Amino acid sequence: MGNTPPPPHSRWPAALILTLSAAACAGYAVLTAPDTHATAPERAERVQIERRIADGRADSNDWLAYAAHLQAAGQAADAAEACFEALKRAPYNRTALYRRAIALATAGQTAELQAFLTELTVSDAKLAVDVFAHIAVRPYLARADFRRLFEEARSQAID
Repeated sequence: MGNTPPPPHSRWPAALILTLSAAACAGYAVLTAPDTHATAPERAERVQIERRIADGRADSNDWLAYAAHLQAAGQAADAAEACFEALKRAPYNRTALYRRAIALATAGQTAELQAFLTELTVSDAKLAVDVFAHIAVRPYLARADFRRLFEEARSQAID
């Protein structure tokens, strides 16, 4: 009785765990791959823009187009940085200002978004109100500090 072998165990639980783990890894790789949904012309345009950026020949429009590609690929933080580069070259470009705010909100960069919207409220209150209306920014209005900032932008936009 003391030397009886243990009962055989089913291999199904281990096989199931390994299969699910492999599927999860494959799904993660597909979802995080850059430009997985981009068309061939979109990828070619992105490559051309990246070459101009690497060569130092990119203008504000190139940086804005690059930001749009990054945002579409789900890289909001990088899109915000690309908009920042566009704004270095064209500081009053309203499209770049708007897209930077949206990218910061989408990336969850709360402190940077608040600082950016504070500056935007002073320089272009109407645009700040438009930014607050965007679906990516609306959740921030639940916070008292963002709500006050929105009210300030709205009152300045009326004046």
